[in-house]
Amino acid sequence: MIEVKSMPKKFSSCYQPDGHRKSLGKRVKKVEREVMKSLNDEWMSQWLQKHFPDAEKKKMMSGASLYMGEWEYLIKKRDTEYKSELELRGAIVKKEILVDFLKSFGLDIKNVIDLEHIKKEALEKEFDRQYSFPIMMSFEEFCQKCNYPKPFAKQLEMVEFAFGGGTRLVLGARKYGKTDYITILGIAYRLYLNREETFLIVAKEESRVKNIVNEINRCLKVFGVIFDMEQAVQLNIKGHIGKQPNLVGLSIRSMAFRGNHVDYIICDDIITPNDRTTKERERVKVVYGECQSLCNSQTPNIMIIGQPVHTKDLYAELRILEDVPKYELPYGSIPELDIELDTLRLAGVSESDIQANYFLEVSNANEKVPFANVKIVKHFDAQKGCVGYVDPSMKGIDWTAFVCGHSVLGRFQVVGFVWHKAWYECVNDIKEIGIKLNVQKLIFETNGLGDYPTLLLADKGWSVVGKNSNFNKFAKIQNAGVHFEYIDLVDIKNIDNRFIAENLDFIKQTKEFCFDGLHDDAPDALASLMLNLNIIKMT
Repeated sequence: MIEVKSMPKKFSSCYQPDGHRKSLGKRVKKVEREVMKSLNDEWMSQWLQKHFPDAEKKKMMSGASLYMGEWEYLIKKRDTEYKSELELRGAIVKKEILVDFLKSFGLDIKNVIDLEHIKKEALEKEFDRQYSFPIMMSFEEFCQKCNYPKPFAKQLEMVEFAFGGGTRLVLGARKYGKTDYITILGIAYRLYLNREETFLIVAKEESRVKNIVNEINRCLKVFGVIFDMEQAVQLNIKGHIGKQPNLVGLSIRSMAFRGNHVDYIICDDIITPNDRTTKERERVKVVYGECQSLCNSQTPNIMIIGQPVHTKDLYAELRILEDVPKYELPYGSIPELDIELDTLRLAGVSESDIQANYFLEVSNANEKVPFANVKIVKHFDAQKGCVGYVDPSMKGIDWTAFVCGHSVLGRFQVVGFVWHKAWYECVNDIKEIGIKLNVQKLIFETNGLGDYPTLLLADKGWSVVGKNSNFNKFAKIQNAGVHFEYIDLVDIKNIDNRFIAENLDFIKQTKEFCFDGLHDDAPDALASLMLNLNIIKMT
């Protein structure tokens, strides 16, 4: 007969029952019963009888209970303010103590007992909810247990960056595992660690959403996760608290975005090579704007992943913003995953598609977007003084544009605004902005208007001059576009909130202008200002 040693006195002497001891004892007994059930399984009984014929399971459990009780008390006494979490941790420790106790009999636990299953099953019944035990489970191990290849170092960097918080842009060559390691395994691993986190996946098509959600479901079931809701585009883990499911998937065309307040949003390939129309690009930008209001935290945790498609799409806009962190993995970053590009060329794949999908470069040569790569900055030095130019709308049919600019350290900084109304309705707004930005001189395009606008503005205290523009508009814009590397468009914030939208509209019109587009008022005003300041010349 194997003798079970009692607890050392230095542990038992510190034990003092508290007011909760009765209910605590019941939970300990429950755990003991559940572990005993596992030890009483037929295969376990046969194993014990074979290797330890004289071992009495009752005494084994009795000795283990002493360890359990002492550790339960010590943990509870140490951190009483975190009761619910520590009850869980205390229960985990009880299982670890039981394992140590069994090891004292010389049992090779890892080769015999599915310890993780025993602990998980006992705790779920004790607390009536699910728990995972990510002890020593790294992301690499998690991926391999889900039958995915062990991620490369760059892929690990990519995942760590993506979940770093805030709005983040991840652009990577095809076949680099963006969807696999960020959207699927990244979400599954975080839910494995924390069953209370919530996620929203946005993809181009509903069928892709369903495939991603289904694969996340499969990965979590590898670890025995049980769901109380398993739908094609929604998953909720049993025991999860709150009305928001753990995972919701939506397509770009979905009407159900509102009401989903989550911890993380992943926009997975929301732009595809088929998105060549302005309407489709605008749809994506509207969805992105909606996503910004759906995160639980004050700083939205949004990941936008994919490859660039068009010089005027959402990827292009975010890529040039200084405030949006970016992580790019062009072709060659992970040589082990690179395919032979000459094979694609021989198969007839266009060079523009290869550049976009593998080198993350989109050419605007054929789209004639002269200002697509103009840099956006946040600061405008108003103390220096500047010159303003007004391109008026006659009756509000098109846009009234107002742009101010000056040269600073070899750069031409411009702040612009557009209003979808007639020029005479914008006079007070233009004056207020002009004072704020220290406009020293105003040029007003008077084609067809005569001297009335300049007299009106002069009466309001402006130093204003009227100019007729006789040059071809598109030639002028194209001439100005040649200097795009020299231009800084200012996304101004230190101005009245009434004008923020007009400033953003000016930037949008300028950067997205193409010669077959709808609106040219902003780039026309910019080009006219550059012409009057002799930055460009027309003959």
